[in-house]
Amino acid sequence: MENFAGRSLLQRRSPISVMIQAGVDVTVVMLVFWLVATAFDGNFLLNHLIVLLLTLILMALVFDNQGIYRRNRGYLKKSWDLIRSWTVVATISLSIVYLLNILDDIDREMLIAFFGGSILLQMLSHILFRLLSTRIKAESVRVATIGKSSSTASIALKIGNNPWLKEKVVGTYLVDAGPELGSSHGLSEKVITELKESGVSKIYLSLPLKDTHLVDTLYSKLAPYNFDVLWVPDFGSLKLINPSFRELSGSPVISLSETPLLGVHRLKKDLFDRIFAVFALMIFAPVMIATAVAVRLSSPGPVFYRQNRTGWDGRIFQIWKFRSMRVHQPDEGFIQQATKGDPRITSVGRFIRKTSIDELPQLFNVLDGSMSIVGPRPHAIEHDQHYSKKVDAYMDRHRIKPGITGLAQVRGYRGETETDELMRKRVEADVEYINSWSLWLDLEIIFRTVLTLFNKRAY
Repeated sequence: MENFAGRSLLQRRSPISVMIQAGVDVTVVMLVFWLVATAFDGNFLLNHLIVLLLTLILMALVFDNQGIYRRNRGYLKKSWDLIRSWTVVATISLSIVYLLNILDDIDREMLIAFFGGSILLQMLSHILFRLLSTRIKAESVRVATIGKSSSTASIALKIGNNPWLKEKVVGTYLVDAGPELGSSHGLSEKVITELKESGVSKIYLSLPLKDTHLVDTLYSKLAPYNFDVLWVPDFGSLKLINPSFRELSGSPVISLSETPLLGVHRLKKDLFDRIFAVFALMIFAPVMIATAVAVRLSSPGPVFYRQNRTGWDGRIFQIWKFRSMRVHQPDEGFIQQATKGDPRITSVGRFIRKTSIDELPQLFNVLDGSMSIVGPRPHAIEHDQHYSKKVDAYMDRHRIKPGITGLAQVRGYRGETETDELMRKRVEADVEYINSWSLWLDLEIIFRTVLTLFNKRAY
């Protein structure tokens, strides 16, 4: 890496069109603010300037974090991305303004008009800018893709579907299609000639990490002809957990398995969980008191049931539930899942399991930090030991806090897992949640949980 000393290998290169769109968004926000400020208050005050600067700073941070200018999306998805990001900007901005005690000096209707008008015009500008960019007759860069059939077609499709790139795929060459590519001798002269005659100036190599020797061979053959050569690593053969790219003192680092709860993301989820848990406890307190009385009267034994479960990064914790079964002694080393018509379940227990009321004490687990509102459901340790030998990536579900509800549960993978295939689907949903985690996803799962409370698979 000595040849690259003094600069980072990870660099962000934004097309001019992206910079123009970002500039348009900033201009729209400033123009709308000036118009509504002068319309409501007659002139532009110091407090107005504070709110505007704060909003622009937050807009830059949030839009960058959400990839507003890096992701190619359809009109509806892009509009939703803008609405979601702008809502975060508005919420944080108004909260800070309130804490600074300058909210009383600003007309509330003016702020509503500003934030509402800004997002509408931003959405309109993105739609118009995209329509305009697709009609500009700028000459596209001619590119070619080289790689394995499973990944090269995907790269070519992504290039073709992204109007911002202004690139046109004029050739696709498969490494596994014949001896001309992929041999120890590199590319044949025939292929090199085709690339030059087609006017290709950029080449994408789509190859797995295990084929680094092939990347080196192909690059060595292409370099003398002044092509721009880009490697798109194919991670399809790897089961990754929250993968990402970063740098270490200028050297690129690929994260293959890492919890998404790092830095500010962990803080956001912790705050959301604890605030939600406090409000939920206040709302469900009467239900929990009534359930405690009913459980105590239904059969001899304690009100609560506690059991060791595996939590975040393999740490053991005690999960809390309302007791729904008669007190019994399980077989050593084996815990039987509840089944339909299970004689161990009391009449009260059957109702609270069906409605998930038995899970409400886990709000205390959320408050003590051992659980989250949303996350993979924690299984009994004996079940972890059993299924970790049968289901691929089973233990990867511990890379995030376990939850009271989760993506697998709202998809119907709740209750007894009669077959290994059902557990495999549950694990796939859990891993998908970890790789896709966001507070918006948590809110969506909570909403969907309410709609699936009366689940026929809960015994």
